[in-house]
Amino acid sequence: MRLTSFALALALILSGCDPVGSGNTRRNGPSTEAPALVSWTTHRGTDRYGQFADLAIGSVVARMRYIPPGSFTMGSPAGDSPWRSEEEAQHPVTIGAGFWLAESEVTQELWTAVMGGNPSQFKGPNRPVDSVTWDDAQRFINTVHARVAGLEVRLPSEAEWEYACRAGTAGPFALDEKDKDKARTPPAATDLGWYLANSGGESHAVKSKAPNAWGLYDMHGNVQEWCQDVFSHYTSRGTADAVRGTGERVSRGGSWRLSEASARSAARRSVAGDHGDNDQGLRLAVSAPPPAPER
Repeated sequence: MRLTSFALALALILSGCDPVGSGNTRRNGPSTEAPALVSWTTHRGTDRYGQFADLAIGSVVARMRYIPPGSFTMGSPAGDSPWRSEEEAQHPVTIGAGFWLAESEVTQELWTAVMGGNPSQFKGPNRPVDSVTWDDAQRFINTVHARVAGLEVRLPSEAEWEYACRAGTAGPFALDEKDKDKARTPPAATDLGWYLANSGGESHAVKSKAPNAWGLYDMHGNVQEWCQDVFSHYTSRGTADAVRGTGERVSRGGSWRLSEASARSAARRSVAGDHGDNDQGLRLAVSAPPPAPER
């Protein structure tokens, strides 16, 4: 029996999808599957970038974006950029499980709501928290986890971070191929983030630049972002799991005081876990439950 137009639209809304013709489509991404309902969200919906869920801690709301599973090529090809490092050897990676990723870096407002203080040098409630060590980030995450029932919050793995940063693109910066012009001035990074040449020597309010195709802001510079991984040479294992162990940690995303080279999708740095400079922050990830079964 065929559903009426109203019933079909209602079914799509309840499944987390948009009715046909609503204009809310995801660009440049793998096909999305609606994850099961999550207990921690205060509001959930779909927009042009895909599915989102709002996480509220006190009066502060952090919007999380659903990143569906998929495969991509991690790293950068030889000759792709004059800044390329040998640490960026290309290899295929499969993101086997979808996850939620905050659309912006953790703000000072959110950090203060959780921790009761603010370590940042560049003060401002909507600026990203800075001067955060990897160890500080773990304490923050543990505190959030204790306050919000059902929330499996964490740092993203390095593979998850780059997959989300690229948002279906393959070049140095996450611009659609139709928008990319290597000869243009200013350079591509200017549209997407804050780095040495355009920052004025300080961080800026999150979401001041354009997002990538999956609705993620500041992936190409503002403050650097910790990943869960211990820094290591790439292998052919091709999984999204964080590299565990002891040693320096992975930092991603460029920053207001680093060059455009460090703002590229493939750029990676190793930083001691107890080092929290004034351009070091974090972005939250949340493990997603499996997709809801079809009815």
